[in-house]
Amino acid sequence: MRLTFRVVSYLLLDSFLLVTSLVNTPNVVERPGAPFEVVERGGKAVVGRIYDASASNALMPGDVLRMWHGVHVTFAESIEYLTDRESIGTQVMVGASREGASFETSILLVPYYRSLRFLVVSIFVGLTAFGVGIFILLIRPGDIPARVLHWALVTLGATIINTWGAIDPDTLGSIIVRSAWWSSYLGVAVSFLMFTLVFPTMKIPRLAHLSWVFLPTVACLGVLLSSFQMSAVATASMDDLSSFQTLFDIFHASLFVFVGGGLFNIARATMRASTDAELRRMYWILLGLSLGAAPYLILHILPQLVASQYFVPEEFTTIFFLAIPASFAIAVLKYHLFDVEVMINRTITYAVLTFAIVSGYAFIVLLVASLIGEEVVFERYFAVAALTLVIGLVINPLRLRLQRSVDEILFPARANFRRALTSVSELLQHALNRSQLFERTVQGAQSIVPAGAIGLYETRGELLVCAKSVGAEPLTGTLPAGDLLKDLKTHDLLVKADAVKTSRWPVTNSEMEWSVCVPLRSQSLDVLAVLALKQRQAREKFDEEELTFLLNIATQSAAILERLMLQEKILLAEEERRRLEELSDLKSYFISSVSHELRMPLTSIRMFAEMLRMQKELPAPRKKEYLEIIEGETDRLSRLIGNILDFAKIERGVKEYHFAPVRIDKIARRAVLAMRYQLLQQNARLRVRIQGGMKTLIADGDALEEAMLNLLSNALKYSTGRKEIDLQISWKGKNLIIAVADKGIGIPEAELPNIFDRFYRVRDDRTRQVGGAGLGLAVVKHIVEAHKGIITVESAVGKGSVFQIELPTRTSHTKDKK
Repeated sequence: MRLTFRVVSYLLLDSFLLVTSLVNTPNVVERPGAPFEVVERGGKAVVGRIYDASASNALMPGDVLRMWHGVHVTFAESIEYLTDRESIGTQVMVGASREGASFETSILLVPYYRSLRFLVVSIFVGLTAFGVGIFILLIRPGDIPARVLHWALVTLGATIINTWGAIDPDTLGSIIVRSAWWSSYLGVAVSFLMFTLVFPTMKIPRLAHLSWVFLPTVACLGVLLSSFQMSAVATASMDDLSSFQTLFDIFHASLFVFVGGGLFNIARATMRASTDAELRRMYWILLGLSLGAAPYLILHILPQLVASQYFVPEEFTTIFFLAIPASFAIAVLKYHLFDVEVMINRTITYAVLTFAIVSGYAFIVLLVASLIGEEVVFERYFAVAALTLVIGLVINPLRLRLQRSVDEILFPARANFRRALTSVSELLQHALNRSQLFERTVQGAQSIVPAGAIGLYETRGELLVCAKSVGAEPLTGTLPAGDLLKDLKTHDLLVKADAVKTSRWPVTNSEMEWSVCVPLRSQSLDVLAVLALKQRQAREKFDEEELTFLLNIATQSAAILERLMLQEKILLAEEERRRLEELSDLKSYFISSVSHELRMPLTSIRMFAEMLRMQKELPAPRKKEYLEIIEGETDRLSRLIGNILDFAKIERGVKEYHFAPVRIDKIARRAVLAMRYQLLQQNARLRVRIQGGMKTLIADGDALEEAMLNLLSNALKYSTGRKEIDLQISWKGKNLIIAVADKGIGIPEAELPNIFDRFYRVRDDRTRQVGGAGLGLAVVKHIVEAHKGIITVESAVGKGSVFQIELPTRTSHTKDKK
């Protein structure tokens, strides 16, 4: 993707939050805490469970705390705030009361987090949220909901990693770290609610365009809350700490409003989803948010508001946050959240899943162990568990290799089947057509199943046609398939009674020539093809694993064959549509061309007829000239209509030719005479050369005359410059040669193979200016072929063309209909 200024700015801010969170890790490890739990009872701070008896000195569960290092204690949370400014190992004087009797004692501050459990869980969950948030930003940087979701996940990750640690109110580093935490904590709630307002629909359009405003607003509020906390901790005043705690409780209560409102919006959008894909996306979002946020709100925030204590350790609720990035990742990758498709390599997916499963397993084991055996168990066995997992990952490939070796030695069929099935599946997936698919299916069966003959029969109506076969004994090419197809529609496989080692498969009653028949069925259970096998010997039977292998490759081949057949139908439909469009274009062109050709002679006939009628005193030579023009245009019109009628007869297959003895020289003279008017009108020169000693030819004289007229007319039409035409009739052995040459515009070499097609016109600007219907040469070719002759053409652009007809001197029949 192209990195814009906005995306780079977001990534820099993400990096700042991540670095700030990780830099705070030592402070989390060094955070001091009381060696006992402090709970709220009756508005007083009371000692709860004792974590370290030696550090607690004389204090016992149930003692009421009155003073802490000279400061009067009024609420439970104040102990946590006061210890944050100290260090581990500090001696603190504590005033307490027990059953109305007051006393003082000193305690020793211990690590707040008594094991690495909380830190490891927080970093793992936080980095996961960071990664998914940045991933969503990179794949959809221009989408407003995606950007808002990115901030929700990134701030969630920063909040989890950048937890409270030891602070020094007077240092800039503590102020920056705590400001980043407050901004992230507030940003989670605000961005989540905003996300539900802009996704899946813009509920407040104006809010979407002002979404950038919440960044500086949240940052300013974070700095403000941090300054309140730093000031209260620095003064150690109980009034200041109490005011800050009230503000903190209000802030926690607002989380329920933000998160609850967001969950309500997502639930309503889920119920209103219009498509199945949208419903699944919303379902995963709602599921992830519910699983991730509910435990934290119910087991952590709510108890703190009500009783100033936690029901379970914070890390146990933190790990549930993994459900949020996981659910959004599934919504993006599988159900195309934000309408984006992401291609993920299968190897990467498996690697990520393996890492997630191993990590999840390790966390569950260690968390349960530490819950049962106190926190020290986590720290004690963390290195052991990590080393065990590493050893397992290293040994696992060796175990798989050993398993394959054992399979190959003791169970060769099973090992070969596994590899062969994978190999054949890959070959089948890359088949480009039916023939290739059939060939690879048969080869795949042959590679693992011993058989005398293997064939694949394609279903064509009530017949089975052999498409591919291998083996010493060839299979029959075409067979009736009525009863067999009925049985294969309801059975996965049919066998002969003596062909298999197992009785699991149904035995056919028909006298088929195959030992095993496996159908390739479509989703509608139609049998598309049949894979058939013969035994090599009567006593050699197929075993269970061989039949299972055949079923697997038949199922895969059927799915691919159905896809290929659908593709063929689509291609045929597209080709038919294209052919109909071409035919429609040809008909339109033909109609316009014929109209133009008919209009020209009709206009001339009408004009000169009106002149003869209106000018009654015309001189005799002028009348003769006008009548010759009318007669010539009439002949021209007759030839055009004759071509159309002849072509129509040819198309219907009813064109008749009447063969009789004819003189080719007389036919040539008639053709030249018929062209006289057009030659004079265009001031063209026609040279006629007829070889002496003309023989009688058995032919259709009218058809040959029509062929000559079409060639001469074309030569005249396309002679735009030098109008010189040669008609030559000669003999070549026993064959008659009729050649018409011109010095016209010529025909491009690439167009020569198509000029005898119906309606075809050379794609050239000069040709389009001449006009024509594109029928003349098609009629000429049909006439020549009816006389058992051939027609050829030689042409060069700008130099002219030569059409040559070669006819045999005798024709065996006297009447032909073609």
